[in-house]
Amino acid sequence: MSSNGELVAGMEGQLLVIRNTQTAEDVQAFQIELPVRELKWSPDSELVMCINVKSMTIDVRSVSDPEWKCTISEGYNHICDAVWGPDSRCIVSISKADLRGTVWSLVSMDAICEIPCPRHGAKGISFRSDGSYAAVASRKSGRDLVTIYDTVSWKGTASFDPLTKDLAGLSWSPDGHCLAVWDSRMEYFLGLFTANGILLNRYTAYRNALGVVAVEWSALGEMIAVASCDGFVRILATATWRVLCEFEHTEKVVNTVTFKEAFIYVDEGDPRIGYNASDGVNVIALRDEQNKNKRTSTVVREITKLEWNSKGTYMACVDSTYPNVVQIWDIRGRQQAAVIVQRSPIADLKWDVSGDRLGLCTANSYLYSWRPEGASCISLPLDDFSCRRLDFSWNGDCIMLQDRNMYTLGYDITASG
Repeated sequence: MSSNGELVAGMEGQLLVIRNTQTAEDVQAFQIELPVRELKWSPDSELVMCINVKSMTIDVRSVSDPEWKCTISEGYNHICDAVWGPDSRCIVSISKADLRGTVWSLVSMDAICEIPCPRHGAKGISFRSDGSYAAVASRKSGRDLVTIYDTVSWKGTASFDPLTKDLAGLSWSPDGHCLAVWDSRMEYFLGLFTANGILLNRYTAYRNALGVVAVEWSALGEMIAVASCDGFVRILATATWRVLCEFEHTEKVVNTVTFKEAFIYVDEGDPRIGYNASDGVNVIALRDEQNKNKRTSTVVREITKLEWNSKGTYMACVDSTYPNVVQIWDIRGRQQAAVIVQRSPIADLKWDVSGDRLGLCTANSYLYSWRPEGASCISLPLDDFSCRRLDFSWNGDCIMLQDRNMYTLGYDITASG
């Protein structure tokens, strides 16, 4: 789905089809010669990037100008990943084995910058919210390095040591005031830096044990969540850089409203999928629920999914030890708001733009949702469709559901009246 939520792009064989999300009518169709691994919309929703599988090249097509096209190739340095620049007129490609990154201008049709030895592909690049700077993770002479680039000239403005032993990720705060950098799970370290590399704060919850597995900023940037291998999610307030609260993922859920997916029998009809809800005064052993699942728990614990809502009031988490369980935390109340126990592992989950509705799927023919008022599920009227990914439109009244080889659009009837 495009950034503005008005268009959706999909491959139908070798045909790239652009459709209107409201009417489902075809807007454009382009013939793509080689198989496509991934589609990426530009930030302004005008261009579509097609990353090709076999040739490791990039095709770019324009929605407003069907005659215009661009192909990017690095010859023997096969492209394995790419990301749009914030101005939608340049693309940063990453070559195989992270040998180098290249910034390509779609205006001059030329390479305008080379980035030596980037790390983690497109995930190792973070753009500031106003698009003025790009932070790029790299490694030189066996040491981690973060370089800040001006996204107009693509010249480096600062380079600094992030103090990590094995940098795992980096992310600008939503307000653009600082850059968060964290180490791999081998070390618990979170560093906060300014755009010129000055250390604002560093946080380490413990030492000599497996550390950070996920870091996420709240939508407004007033909090940052740090999930670690000890089963805790710690919330830091950016005003003081101190722990505001911490939530532990334990084997038992005590006195929390719990929704268990189950077959519901109504009169004498066929059973349907629904939820059995607890009254919030109970003790549930998640290990017993996990034993019903075909997949076994992992040896290394990690938070595989960590999602803030748009208001920063709720956070949804999935622990690898219990991949079929979603734990929802109330940040203002500093307590567990609800637990959702599915029959199958969680494939994807997203909050809508209002922040009051959580959508989730488990690679079957149902769509599940949670609100503070309760949980529900919807049977999808499609044959051979297993929902594996979902995305809400910018206004929340449209949802895109994806299987491996097809997608469908759903609409909120109540939102449209």
